[in-house]
Amino acid sequence: MTINVENVTTTEEEMLPSTDTTTHEEFSLVAKLDLRNCQKIAFVEEVDSQVRGDARGIEGTYNIFDASTLSSLKKWKKEKANLAVVATLHIKCENRWKGDIKATVVSPSEELVATFERNKRRALFTKDAETEIPILLPDKTTFAILKPDMSGKQTEIFICEGNPKVSYKMWFPAWQPQTKWCLFTFLCFLPTFGLGGCIGFYCMVKAGVQHKIDKYEDGEKIKELAGSDERIVDFEGVSSSEDKFALLALSAFRHADSLSDPPSSN
Repeated sequence: MTINVENVTTTEEEMLPSTDTTTHEEFSLVAKLDLRNCQKIAFVEEVDSQVRGDARGIEGTYNIFDASTLSSLKKWKKEKANLAVVATLHIKCENRWKGDIKATVVSPSEELVATFERNKRRALFTKDAETEIPILLPDKTTFAILKPDMSGKQTEIFICEGNPKVSYKMWFPAWQPQTKWCLFTFLCFLPTFGLGGCIGFYCMVKAGVQHKIDKYEDGEKIKELAGSDERIVDFEGVSSSEDKFALLALSAFRHADSLSDPPSSN
């Protein structure tokens, strides 16, 4: 599906967070994004290596799939025809070294659902970078606040309304599948005359990055959701469409943040 970006582009005034404290009753998440029966979402479309290597910036439109029926992440290309698109993410970054992001989430019917942006990537010596990034609805109210940490290893989203106050934290554990294969490569390189090392290195490159998601209420951790590959968000234990949309927005930001990383030779 091709998205006409001109129809969803917002002005700088539209991107500013609103001080309006009204509820979002008129903004129906169920009407725009039907996530009620969705058990997983997936960001599985790959980025072209030439686009990845462009130092000036990156711009693209990426589908977010309902992965409830996806048997394995490795089989997504074969099963892609059976996966429904629940939303589309449009990302634009002018300068990947700076890490600026402008992003819009659009429904399958091409309705604007939400927007978020930042002017630069947060880092140790970066000044004027946002520590809080609002998720804005079409009525300019703030649905949630994203708070990425300085290391880039975890990001938390705070839903603005509701009692108790709910937030979700996505974080990346130190022990990853890549770590296991790196250790395997080191231990098997000499005993197998390099063959085991080559196999281990190949598996290390192909191994995905695993994340975990914790749920908090009023700042207290109450639940750890099912962990999965960074391209998959599992909604197990999450029932409300509002919370599912918060996790979708959190994952969309992580996806946009990854795509706006500085270019590398890898």
